[in-house]
Amino acid sequence: MVIRSKQMTMMEEAYNAAFQDEMVQHLWQFSPSLCKAIGDPGVRSVVSLGITRANKYGLTYRGPVRSYLETMLAFGSDFDTDFQYPWAAEALNENFPTQMERATRLFEGVSKYYESAMGPDNEFGIAAMRRFTSMRPEDFVTGTGSLDTRITSALRRMYPQKCDYVGDAVLARLVEKGRAAAKLHSMPGDAPIGLFAGLMFGFGHGVENDPLYPWVRRTLDDPLLATPQDRAARLLDKVTVYARTVLANIDKG
Repeated sequence: MVIRSKQMTMMEEAYNAAFQDEMVQHLWQFSPSLCKAIGDPGVRSVVSLGITRANKYGLTYRGPVRSYLETMLAFGSDFDTDFQYPWAAEALNENFPTQMERATRLFEGVSKYYESAMGPDNEFGIAAMRRFTSMRPEDFVTGTGSLDTRITSALRRMYPQKCDYVGDAVLARLVEKGRAAAKLHSMPGDAPIGLFAGLMFGFGHGVENDPLYPWVRRTLDDPLLATPQDRAARLLDKVTVYARTVLANIDKG
């Protein structure tokens, strides 16, 4: 029997669709609280993006792609370029003989981070998320000293374990990225800088355009929010609702 190119294309498309469905199902099992927060369409969008990016790094087998997607959920869709997690870029860009070795190195980096910054049963991260839900935009910039000092102090109050893990140089870069984001979105004042730095710290440096957190971009682009203060307040409200939803799902088990 001769299999024509059109048939091959159809078979490949069917396989790809089935593989995506499998990965969607896996992510719902891996992180049900986060998946509930973004819904099935959001999960499918993340899976599609993640498979494409994993393939870019030569990860095509089921196990390595699954590990890549899991890391996206844990560290943000742009974890592969996030300066908070240099071990990720090192693992993905290193010229290992096989993709399984690359995936293993990535898993080792994730494991070390969880041990240092998340704690047993993710208790450090969950506690930090709970503290975040009680914060206001101005809470990121209160205190004494320079703006950079006040923002990094707020991050340390929110999540001391991660701050110890990433170090002062990374915290300083987060403030600079927060400053650049506030300028890009025409949001003057100190509070937006602290808010953006906090969002990147908590949800990854690409949070502004991350399909895991679509409400961030929608809020920034909302024409009904007339002032920068309105956008900052609504952005924090949206992310707080998200965090509370995740926490409620965790509490339900």
